[in-house]
Amino acid sequence: MGDVTVPRNATVKLAKVDGQLHLLDRARVQSEGESPIEVSGEVICEGDAEFEGSLNCSRLNIEHGRVEISGDLETSGDIEVEHGELRVHGSLEAGSVEVDSRLSVGKSATAHDFEVG
Repeated sequence: MGDVTVPRNATVKLAKVDGQLHLLDRARVQSEGESPIEVSGEVICEGDAEFEGSLNCSRLNIEHGRVEISGDLETSGDIEVEHGELRVHGSLEAGSVEVDSRLSVGKSATAHDFEVG
């Protein structure tokens, strides 16, 4: 599956995306089964979004919204949140994390660099 866009107010079930995942305001992504949602490219959230399950991606970019992940978040690259917040109920692992408002992590958080606030 190539690039995927989840429309505003929509809910989709995904297991793997080979490319970019783009979520519009109030979009929800549910994991197919127990495995994490695997995205080979960048995840871009424009507005509020929710992930039901864990998420693995190359990069996470959040613009103007609150994003909630009910499981773990693992990215090989950076997490950048502009005018928004990120809530991870499980563990977070990233290269660097830059959040201009609020970051909440339920378990452990690991990155080379954290900048919050």
